[in-house]
Amino acid sequence: TRMAQKGDILLSIRAPVGDMNIASDNCCIGRGLAALNSKAGYDGFLFYVMKYFKQVFDRRNSEGTTFGSITKDDLHSLELAYPDDALLQRYDEVVSSYNKMIFKRSLENQHLIELRDWLLPMLMNGQVTVGQAYEKVEEVLGMAAEKEVLYKKKKK
Repeated sequence: TRMAQKGDILLSIRAPVGDMNIASDNCCIGRGLAALNSKAGYDGFLFYVMKYFKQVFDRRNSEGTTFGSITKDDLHSLELAYPDDALLQRYDEVVSSYNKMIFKRSLENQHLIELRDWLLPMLMNGQVTVGQAYEKVEEVLGMAAEKEVLYKKKKK
């Protein structure tokens, strides 16, 4: 019954608290996951703020203070400096290009992992030559570049 929208920040709210990712598609989320987004549309800023808080959670965990879970009220009680809208807009413009690049590389990595898992056994038993495998890798990388279009900033 709980949904995350494409581009939402997915945050682990049960041990280990603070692990994050970004939803590549609309998806259903379970009880141990929260979907965060900026009401003002500054998801890039929110993502890196949450990365900072991840370091805080990790530091507290290493000191013996265990976060079994974190609630919505806990998240809302986290203190942070919130810049004015003009600065946030400029920051998000810069960060979004890096996030797009990261997303593209993640897609490529995922496709390469799938390809490796499919090709390696075939190479080992001689069903495919190295040349054929190389052609398949080039094909998959081309497809991954086309799928980069999937990473579009959410509509505000």
